[in-house]
Amino acid sequence: MLEIFVTLFVVLVDLVYLTILISINLPQKKILIKKLPRVAVIIAAKEGRALERTLKILKTVKKPKIEIIVATHDKETARIARRYTKKIVVDRGIGKGSALNMAVKKASSSILYFIDEDSIIEKDTIVKVCSALGDYEVSTGVNIPSGNGLVAIIARLYVSTLNMLWRGIHNLIGTTIVTGRNFAIYKSTLKKIGSFRNMLTEDLDLSFRLFMKHKKVGYINVACSEQAPAKLSQYTKQQQRWNTGAAQVLCEWEKRLHHHDIALLLFLILMAFVAPLSLVFLVLAVLFKSYFFLSVTFLGFLVSLSSVLRLERKDIMMFPLTFFIFIALHSFLLVYTTFNKPKGWYRTPKK
Repeated sequence: MLEIFVTLFVVLVDLVYLTILISINLPQKKILIKKLPRVAVIIAAKEGRALERTLKILKTVKKPKIEIIVATHDKETARIARRYTKKIVVDRGIGKGSALNMAVKKASSSILYFIDEDSIIEKDTIVKVCSALGDYEVSTGVNIPSGNGLVAIIARLYVSTLNMLWRGIHNLIGTTIVTGRNFAIYKSTLKKIGSFRNMLTEDLDLSFRLFMKHKKVGYINVACSEQAPAKLSQYTKQQQRWNTGAAQVLCEWEKRLHHHDIALLLFLILMAFVAPLSLVFLVLAVLFKSYFFLSVTFLGFLVSLSSVLRLERKDIMMFPLTFFIFIALHSFLLVYTTFNKPKGWYRTPKK
């Protein structure tokens, strides 16, 4: 009986991973650039040096016309921001969601575009992401961590895999998850769903509330880069926040399930467990000397490979090694987070 159950479970996971693999590799719809009204670019910031690099790039953006709004609790960051914009919001320092809401109230534009203080965009990133609005009420781009060292490469593999899973969700059900930065939304839409909440993962919380209100989120294959955690300790704390925040959001999501909801939940669960499932079945394959168990690990490998092929050459060259480090590290971090939840808000240090 146990053998039948295990066999059915492996086949089910294989089918789902195969569906994911196919969906993330489907072609994307070409971006049609539109003439846009002025866009409010909103940043919640704490590190002035990182913010200044981002603001310098924003000042080179010609289309669309933008208004820059910075929310910060740090006096030095506010001083630097005033060189580039008059719209500075002094927040209470109690969380990103609260800071973003204060900045949104300052916006006079109907379209809101969000990035982080260390986001590095191209001159056409904003116009491409915002041009998807109309077809969707929210549009989200791609975010790729940048940096040198093994921790940065693991972070790039993890986040790029997330990006591809969001793409797969979109290809399957026509909507996806908001990334939290490099995304655009109508101000009226944000108001209808109740603005941001002070959650550890305010972007995932926003995604679920959009989903419940049947607001479609478009996936746009336009990337911006951000700083990866420089140290393993920083990466661990970041993952603690993300894992705990995701669990909070899932626990608060109380509604009757529809077929789209089941698909989304399935993707989210597999996203969270792609590392431990790959590791567990790899161990089972070794212990029982069965290639059957390796199918899960192999498909997890292919899903991550599809993601890493869109990164730099060094990521591709190191992938066979980083994949096994990735599944071991993230399996450990999921267990570690279960017993060591973050005691408060943690922001990854920026340079």
